[in-house]
Amino acid sequence: MPANPGRRPNLNHLSIGKYHFIYLHHMLKASYPNISYGKGRADRIADTVYFNGHLIQRLLATRTHLKSLEDMIVFMAII
Repeated sequence: MPANPGRRPNLNHLSIGKYHFIYLHHMLKASYPNISYGKGRADRIADTVYFNGHLIQRLLATRTHLKSLEDMIVFMAII
């Protein structure tokens, strides 16, 4: 996903990394209000409960959105 795929003028100044951080922060805040994510608190989403309960469910629900993640998970299951 590139930075600012919607070409919003107020986001033009963001780097790809900063855009993805803001995207993740807002996605988690909207979908999982009890998870407070930040760079210093990345452990909030680095556990099996989040991974199996939230990320895998989203992957299964939106197969085309997270294709590279799906490929990685399939690869990890093989090895």
